Amino acid sequence: MSRPFTVLLALAVLAPLPLAAAPAAPAANGPQSYIDGNPQTKNNPQIAAVRIITVDGERPLNVPFALPPGPHWIEAVPQTASAAQAPKSQSFVLKIQPCTYYYLAARRNPVVQGSWKMIVDAEETITSCNPADELRKARTAMARPQPTAPTPPASGSH
Repeated sequence: MSRPFTVLLALAVLAPLPLAAAPAAPAANGPQSYIDGNPQTKNNPQIAAVRIITVDGERPLNVPFALPPGPHWIEAVPQTASAAQAPKSQSFVLKIQPCTYYYLAARRNPVVQGSWKMIVDAEETITSCNPADELRKARTAMARPQPTAPTPPASGSH
């Protein structure tokens, strides 16, 4: 056998193993719904990208940001060339559906400078995701007891 054929044969034999394991990994690791501040509409000057500031009061560390199904409070601001031009942030509640990718955007008002409204520019269904599993995982996560803060020692009487 020639060397290139051997390499191709090895790849063909080994390739199905990672592919077979791949679908199980995301399902076990958590939510498969995402929000992204990069809109799908590219040719409309009234539609702009947004910078997601907080989700449920916490700063997202990466984008796209993974979320479990259910309502989430999102705060964002349009991306601009400079911080001096940036309009005030806006907040809204978005009901996240399981297995859905949301593209958020700012719709600018051409009549009133600096005026804008946050919108969902597009949604895509994540086909490799099972909505029933995502809802089950979200319910399980909510049902887990949350850690409680330790109680301070009693003061005073000795």
